Amino acid sequence: MSPAIREQATSIILGNRTVSYPVDIQERARYTVRPLWMSVPWLTYSKVAEWLEAHGWAEIPQCTDRQLRGCIVIHQGIPVIFLDPNDGENEQRFTIAHELAHFALDYEIPRRHAISIFGESICEVLDGVRSPTSNERLSGMLTDVPLGTYLNYLERDMDGRLRDIPIQEIELAADELALHLLSPSHAILELVGTPSEMNCEVFTKETERVLVSRFGLPTRIASGYARTLFSKWSVPDSKFWLGLS
Repeated sequence: MSPAIREQATSIILGNRTVSYPVDIQERARYTVRPLWMSVPWLTYSKVAEWLEAHGWAEIPQCTDRQLRGCIVIHQGIPVIFLDPNDGENEQRFTIAHELAHFALDYEIPRRHAISIFGESICEVLDGVRSPTSNERLSGMLTDVPLGTYLNYLERDMDGRLRDIPIQEIELAADELALHLLSPSHAILELVGTPSEMNCEVFTKETERVLVSRFGLPTRIASGYARTLFSKWSVPDSKFWLGLS
């Protein structure tokens, strides 16, 4: 993800005000993205499908039913974020950041780009109200913009693994942005220093502790992220130290 896209997405989600940690991502989103929130105990794919059917928003593909931590649906610019209240506060914080990342990266930024080219009239196409004209279709621009209702559903195999490489890339990008929203690298560095000042085990344990206690990440995310940061920062490239990555 380029720094420009990352910062545009961050502005869409958090606005331009200074944040404090742990980020109250749900409260920020109330004033920026303005989603509807659906709290569904023991959230599953089938429960999301039932809600969509009841509201006549979309017909979604048949998919292996499974438990979800969260899901986002966007209809005519209105995002609805489903959460499982059984998850802890930190787990829900990361889920919200992840789903908002999908909103910014996969929906809002491509949509804004399309509007900048075609004008506001293209919103009728983007929202599924009308079909694109020949000129709009020939531009090729609309192939990268979600049309109609957007649903971030993920078909996985029986072990919970993603089946499709492009979807894996989309999910990794959403995770990357979610981590940047909740725990940007400059803020982590201020608290834990660089790996050159400590060995791998010490750095990862201290970083994991800080990511959980100070930034409010769930332990399952903090553990892997701490190891990733050690690998990145122990041999950093010039872009990182210049603040470009």
